Parts: sequence; structure tokens; C-alpha cells
Amino acid sequence: MHRREHSNGYFIGTVRSSWICGAEVDLGHQPVTLSQLEGLTLITEETTSRIGAYFESWMVRNDLKFRNVIYCNNLIATAGLILLGRNFITNSMPVDYFSQYIKDGRMKILATAKPLPDIEYFSYSRILPDDIAHINALAREKCDFSCRIF
Repeated sequence: MHRREHSNGYFIGTVRSSWICGAEVDLGHQPVTLSQLEGLTLITEETTSRIGAYFESWMVRNDLKFRNVIYCNNLIATAGLILLGRNFITNSMPVDYFSQYIKDGRMKILATAKPLPDIEYFSYSRILPDDIAHINALAREKCDFSCRIF
């Protein structure tokens, strides 16, 4: 059984991350530098969410400072804003989940010289490890981070 622990958590899966924007955003030749992104409006999760805090920490470590930021903890609303265009970019949308929009050209991935890290998902529980093993195995088997629900 695949079991990878992390701070008392059990590995569930990995979600591929990238900078995603609307089709009309054009920063020229790719990969672009991180500083080229700073002129766009970033849509990201608030730092009160684990994902928001994770990406905020990554941006601080990489000296990336957006002038315009919209905080949105709703994946569907973020996708809607990206589809509207207007030089919006996001770091908090799972690539595989929105792959159809990327394939059909409504969204695109901006390749950067320093790519965003992938996100590893873990389950955490106060239940004893033997009791939670079945739940973790079920989550690993059934979690498809690329499966669209709308």
C-alpha cells in the first residue's frame, strides 16, 4: 500500500500548478520572467487558506510583488474571472482540472523561468492511524484532481 507520511498526514495526491490566464494575455516570448507577471492582476486565494498562504510564501521567497491583487477563495469565480480576460492571471487553479479550457484555447498556461511548485495533498486526522488507513486508501483511489464537476 502506498503510504507517505508528512507531519502526521497521509499522502493523497499531487495537483499540478501553473500560472493560468485568459487567451488574450500576451507577454511575448515564453518563458517569461516573474517580474513580467507583476503588471497583470493576480487572482489568488487569501492567505487564511492553506493554498493562499503557500503561494504567498512562494511569491515572497521569489521577490514577486503584484501591484493589483484580487483575493478569491472560490475556484468557480476565479475561473470565471480568468475567462473574462482583462489581464487577469491566477496561481491557484489546478491545471489538470481546467485542461479542457486550456486545450480549446479559452485559457492558457504562462510558462515562467521559475515555475510554480506542484501541490501535494495530505489527509490529517485525530483518529488512530490504523483506523484512518481505510479512509486514506479510499481517498487515494477515488480522488481525481482533474475531474471537472461542472
